Amino acid sequence: MKKRVSDIIKYTLAAAVAGVLLYFVLRNINWSLVAEGLAHCKWGFILLMVLANIISVVFRAVRWRLLTNPVAPGERRMTVINAYFIGNMFNSLLPGSGEFIRCGFIRTSEASYQKVLGTVLTERIWDAISLIILTIIALSAGSEAFATFCRENVWEPMRASLMAKWWIVPAVAGGVILLVALYRILKKRIPSLQKVGSFFKGLLEGLLSFRNMKNKGTFLLLTVGIWVMYWIGMHCVLLAMPELCHLHPADSLMLTVTGNLASVIPAPGSIGAYHYLITEAVANIYSATKETGLLYAVLNHEPVLLTHLTFGFICYLAQRAYIRKKRP
Repeated sequence: MKKRVSDIIKYTLAAAVAGVLLYFVLRNINWSLVAEGLAHCKWGFILLMVLANIISVVFRAVRWRLLTNPVAPGERRMTVINAYFIGNMFNSLLPGSGEFIRCGFIRTSEASYQKVLGTVLTERIWDAISLIILTIIALSAGSEAFATFCRENVWEPMRASLMAKWWIVPAVAGGVILLVALYRILKKRIPSLQKVGSFFKGLLEGLLSFRNMKNKGTFLLLTVGIWVMYWIGMHCVLLAMPELCHLHPADSLMLTVTGNLASVIPAPGSIGAYHYLITEAVANIYSATKETGLLYAVLNHEPVLLTHLTFGFICYLAQRAYIRKKRP
């Protein structure tokens, strides 16, 4: 019951964040200009963007399969791909929920749920490292306007938030140390605690799966391929809009970084957060209108959102059919 209340509060707050950000994006928008921009959009480039996104998800699924191989050896490739699309579908509805759901499709007699969940944490760590590297490259290749935008809209708010909540890190670290100490003292007296220890041991084993993974080179190539697909997709939308088609690949790289920074804001499917940051970036960095910035955000986000929902549902049906066929 407490968990259900906690989930309701968490997702309500996430929806509220999305609503507030959408308010700031949509206020004072001239919708006739947005409609005019849609009318002149080159939809072939939007289809190419959607294709690039689908390829990036497949790359992600294949990369995740490499991570899960040490803890779930021999898992069917299509099961992992189906699980990834299903997870994306749920992430589009409830932020973060898809990560837990997709692990349930990989769990087998050889692989406990916590081990598979640990591989998701490893995957997210690699995503964070990749985004940091990409941000450094974009700042090096980008304009002073982009650096100023990142400083004012990302770094300064983040630094202010961290300064205001500096005590959280030592409090969490101290809490973890205390819990580990209590576990070591009480695990023999309270047998049920051994199950808790087993859970975290499995989680750690999954987290360290990269160490035991074969084909590390393939993993790194897939990681590069994922971000290249994001980059291509963002540039395709620039080419689709007459107002922005004069921009260069370096500009789409900067916008790729900006869009992915929005993912750290806990809004359902990044709705609101993505639109706010991208709209502000296009308007402030390239001196475009807010309507152009919003249209660029919508053309990047909504087709991908619909693709995730559609493919997630199709993959769910395909996986259910496979499970039924597999049963004796």
